[in-house]
Amino acid sequence: GTLATTVGVGGTVTTDFAGSYDEARALVVQTDGRLVAAGSTQSATPTYSDFALARYNTDGTLDTTFGTDGTVTTDFAGRNDDANALVVQDGMLIAAGYAYIHFGNEPFLEEFALARYNPNGTLDAGFGTGGKVTTIICRYCWVNALAVQIDGKLVAAGTSISRFIHDFDFALARYQAH
Repeated sequence: GTLATTVGVGGTVTTDFAGSYDEARALVVQTDGRLVAAGSTQSATPTYSDFALARYNTDGTLDTTFGTDGTVTTDFAGRNDDANALVVQDGMLIAAGYAYIHFGNEPFLEEFALARYNPNGTLDAGFGTGGKVTTIICRYCWVNALAVQIDGKLVAAGTSISRFIHDFDFALARYQAH
């Protein structure tokens, strides 16, 4: 229960993305021991959030070979996007959460959102549209957990809220491996 002082400063690390609100919600360990954290970052102007990932070397320093100096942000549609789950699949990183998207005549919807990243932090263009997938399940839905099945398919689990705010349900979606 004591801090490993060989990591970061006295055993702790903080990472600032945009100088505003940054939050990590998921963490994976890659086969080489590097850590990847996922969550969201909110820029000062406009005040919308995006998926945020940071990769750390085993000593807690940012891995500068990943994204821009160790960090990656991903916007889905110009509104709030938050990552709550993260998995490693065949060396690729897949973050999942929600994207706040305008759909037709409907007001904005929160949709299941997934983004797959190459080992260097760029989006995998072979996944969904430009590396991103959104799925409308209900009016307000978001992914809380993500798993890779033995056959490579992804299963996202989260929350579904109907138009009646007090009606919460489990929401699941399964995606093809590639």
